[in-house]
Parts: sequence; C-alpha cells; structure tokens
Amino acid sequence: MKQLAKVLLLIGLLLALLFGCLRATGSTAWPVPWLLVGGVGILCGIFEFPPREVPIAFLSLIGLVVALSAILLQDFNPGWLNAIVFYVRVFFAHFLLSFAFLQLLRPGRKYSETL
Repeated sequence: MKQLAKVLLLIGLLLALLFGCLRATGSTAWPVPWLLVGGVGILCGIFEFPPREVPIAFLSLIGLVVALSAILLQDFNPGWLNAIVFYVRVFFAHFLLSFAFLQLLRPGRKYSETL
C-alpha cells in the first residue's frame, strides 16, 4: 500500500477509537462521527493493491467485518467495548465496500494471470 493509504488507515482507526470512546461516555452526536469514520474507510478502499495482495486483503476485510459483528452480538460486552467496536466495524465495513466495488468494476485483471 502507498504511504498515504497507511496514514489513512491509521487515521481511520484512531477516529474509530476516539468516537467510540465519546459514544461510550454518552455522546449522541452520531451522524458526523459515522460520516467521518465511514468516509475515511471508503478512501482507504480506493487505493490500488498489488494484484497478489488483492485476495488476502479481500478475505482479511471480510474476516474483520464478520468478527467485529460477532463481537457486537455478544450480550455480556461492556458498553465501552460495544461503542468502540461499533465504529471500528463502520470503518472496516466501508473500507470493504469501496474495495469490493472497485474490484467488481475492474474484472479484467484476474488473480491467476498475475502469478
């Protein structure tokens, strides 16, 4: 990944942590944090991945979204953990959304041809 993509990934995770902590303390301002975290996630998915890393990135993003969703479904989580995991899932779900959508738009490049 490019340096800017790495910086955006770090910013997205820090924003998710910050807004999760704010949500845990009772903040009800949800549209702006959701748009910021989701927007940074979409920007991360726009960056070009090397062809050999596409399947790894795709499966990793799916795994993260599924795992974070499973964590949110547990009844015994403390409220602060649910709040943070919610925004981390928002980030990775939007990352996966833009990444997968762009992979569908460019079907000409096949993984087997690049090995």
